[in-house]
Amino acid sequence: MLAEFEEKQYEQLINIELTRGHNLLPIGQSQENFCGFDGALWTAHPRFWQYITFYLPRWARIELPLSQLGWPRLWPGNLPKGITIEELGELCEGRLNLIVRKLPQIRFNVLIQYKRSEYMRSPKSREWVYWEQPYYRYKLVRWQLETLVRIAQRVGKRAIVVYAAPSFYTIRDLIIYAEQQQLVANSNFRRALDLKGHWVYTFIAPGSAGKAFSELETFSDDFHFLEEIGRLARREEREFRPNREYLRWLAKALEQSVIEDANVRELYSRYHEGIQRLSHWPLTQSLVRLNFISWLVQIRIFLGFAK
Repeated sequence: MLAEFEEKQYEQLINIELTRGHNLLPIGQSQENFCGFDGALWTAHPRFWQYITFYLPRWARIELPLSQLGWPRLWPGNLPKGITIEELGELCEGRLNLIVRKLPQIRFNVLIQYKRSEYMRSPKSREWVYWEQPYYRYKLVRWQLETLVRIAQRVGKRAIVVYAAPSFYTIRDLIIYAEQQQLVANSNFRRALDLKGHWVYTFIAPGSAGKAFSELETFSDDFHFLEEIGRLARREEREFRPNREYLRWLAKALEQSVIEDANVRELYSRYHEGIQRLSHWPLTQSLVRLNFISWLVQIRIFLGFAK
């Protein structure tokens, strides 16, 4: 049976938990009333205002007239009638530069593909023979997995690229764990690189232990999501890129990973010309690119900062 809640409900609540205590700030397309650094297309221009809640964790608060910040769900090709891409660049670049300068130094990224678990209770379930007890399962979409694997290989030590799924299935548990800030503690995380070549992943408990198929591969509880975030936040490096440069690097790395897939490349090319027209406004261009990739691949992208 499928979880009683939708994938987006789980994603929305766990995103809030992650931003509150782990020096993370989300970026990318959003369909819910939660916005961290979402979309990054803020503007004071009334034609762009599409108000939703603007949220920043307390540690990342910046002194801006937040009442004037709106978040339009936009990317080139989906602009309101009469608004050009060039106007978008002019309106956004200065404000975004101010925001990015005020943020702490970006040191790493977390990219999460959220999954809605199925709770398998029947001994007739396909993978029951390997668990011999009720278990959770989610299927992997091949092109998404291959894209995440390429991203993980390209960004290397600067990022955590994982699948995340709840280790519970009732709406009651979702609400209770959200209230207690225990959604991360009651989820299962598995690195995308580990799942390369598989089509389904199963688990019975929070953490990272599980079994993946086509051919059985068993994973121990060897990956600790929050510990890995802490390690990257404390990581010392001789030089870190300035935030503007980091965002441009990240957008380019993700774009290169996405377009290696022929089918995705065809979809991406529909918007590429519009994105290229933002070249005079590089920060806006980078964030529009990240916003679109987040929506297209259905991943949540977090910026990570030093402890």
